[in-house]
Formats: sequence, structure tokens, C-alpha cells
Amino acid sequence: LNVPIVFSFADGSTQRHVVNFTQQQQRFKFALPHLPTQVAVDPEFDVLRIPDQAELPAALAALFNDELKVVVIAKEANPELQAAWQQWAQHLKAQDARTVIQDDTQAIPASGTVIMLGGKNAAHEYFLTHIQQPNRLTDVSFTLSDAHYLCAEHSLAVAVRVDDGRTFMLLDALDTKSWQTLLRKLPHYGKYSYVTFHAQTGNNLAKGQWPIQQSPLLLPYPPKAIP
Repeated sequence: LNVPIVFSFADGSTQRHVVNFTQQQQRFKFALPHLPTQVAVDPEFDVLRIPDQAELPAALAALFNDELKVVVIAKEANPELQAAWQQWAQHLKAQDARTVIQDDTQAIPASGTVIMLGGKNAAHEYFLTHIQQPNRLTDVSFTLSDAHYLCAEHSLAVAVRVDDGRTFMLLDALDTKSWQTLLRKLPHYGKYSYVTFHAQTGNNLAKGQWPIQQSPLLLPYPPKAIP
């Protein structure tokens, strides 16, 4: 079995090797230019295998799975948008009676995929700590892939995985028109962790996946760990 191994170094460079496994356990030696900072085993999924859950970034596809959904609606929003959110949440509940609908003053339940509606959602504290830097999110703007966006001009969908393994999502739009556009487009972006659109034109401006940081096949390798 040929398995790729990628060493990363402090200067940003990498070195790729392919090792051939003929036994369950084998020892290999590598000639490296200097000490690595990280070792990744099969980082691009070249080997046919079932990936560990930790190797899969949070994805917007969680919006469409059959897990329990908790919809958290921001109370601080214009009435038309709140009504549109309520209508969509009721649509989810009609499809799955387990769906929980609540406002952002209520405690987040301990189970289920959490979908927060509205950029000024008081439940942000559950969410913001898991936005991976340098990406940032506030109630007036957000930064994705080094580009800065104003909530007043863009719609947004972001998915993160929190400490207990659940997916938390934030959906935000300027008005009912951009909200409907966001809902229409989201099924086509399910594999991404985040996506943003221009509120007026509906054009996609950014999309991406969070880098994997907790994979059991991604090993930090600090020099102090070397005997």
C-alpha cells in the first residue's frame, strides 16, 4: 500500500514522500533538510479509505441532512425579515417535526445542528470562538479569505464545528430578497464551510473550506519532542 507523507517546515516549504506499507506496522527513515513542524499522512486522500470525522471540515451541507435542527432567530431584525425567517423555519418543521424553533434569548439545546438566523444574533458567543483566524465576524462586518465585507451589502452562510462535534451555522441577509436568493443558492454550495453573496446582485464573492487542524493523521512535530 503506497501512502503519501508530507512534512511541513517553519519556512512554509513542504517535502512529500511516498512510503510502501507491506505490513501492519513498519518503520521508515527520511532524509529532511531540517526539522519539520508538522507531519501529514495522506493529506489529499490519495488512499482509498473512510476519512475520520475530524478530517472533514464543517460544511453547509449540514443544512440539508436528516439530523435534528435547532433554528435560533435573532430578535433584533426588521419585521419583514423576521417573518421570512419564521416562514422558513416552519417549513423545516413541516419536513421534520423534531425541529426546534426559538429566539436568541433562549438557551441553546445540548443536541442538534444549530442554525442561527441574523447577523445580530445573541447566540453568537457559541459561534464566534470557532471562526478560524484570520477570518473574523462581527454584527456589522466579516472577513473571509483576507477580504472584508459589510453585512449591509452582503449575505452570508457560515458553518463551524464546535467542541462537542456539532455543526453550528449562521445565515444572514440584508432583506427578504437577498434572503430568498441565499436560500436558492445554498444547495449548490453544500461542500463549503462558508459562502458570501452580493446582497443586490446575488453574485458569489467568496467560498471556501476551513483547513483541517485536528485530524488524527495530522501530527505537530515540535523540535523539543525530538530526543
